[in-house]
Amino acid sequence: MDASLTAGDNDIIVCQLDDEMLCCVFNRSAQIISHQRMTKQITADHHFQVFGVVTSSVRCHRPAAVFCK
Repeated sequence: MDASLTAGDNDIIVCQLDDEMLCCVFNRSAQIISHQRMTKQITADHHFQVFGVVTSSVRCHRPAAVFCK
């Protein structure tokens, strides 16, 4: 996870939504997160904070010179 990156459309992120920590797909332009079978619209009523962008795991989610060639 890289906390210095800005999350964009279709990035995998680690975030807090209300009182729950999630690792999910983020659609920044639509303000939607998708986690397993749940899709949720982020509104002003939610406490939402992004902690970082997942750059790689067992597979690469975002290009990184060290892991993805």
